[in-house]
Amino acid sequence: MSRAGDEEAYMVRADEREEHPEARCERCKRSNIVWFTKSELWNSVNPAESVLCPVCFVESAEASGVKPTGWELAPERHDPEGKPCPTL
Repeated sequence: MSRAGDEEAYMVRADEREEHPEARCERCKRSNIVWFTKSELWNSVNPAESVLCPVCFVESAEASGVKPTGWELAPERHDPEGKPCPTL
């Protein structure tokens, strides 16, 4: 028995798939990465949107008075399987 018909029933076009709620920045609408910052920093910025990409968050933070000399982007320490990320 051919499974071709069964496989087609489970195929979904990419534009019909539901995205994760945090997959897009609520401000610029571009795709978003998995990222985080300390709650104290997020709460001090208090953006109107609940999901921001890093660029929009930095713009919001700087507009609210946060003026660092630069912003750090670093990999999280472990991959999803719990293995340490490679040292860069």
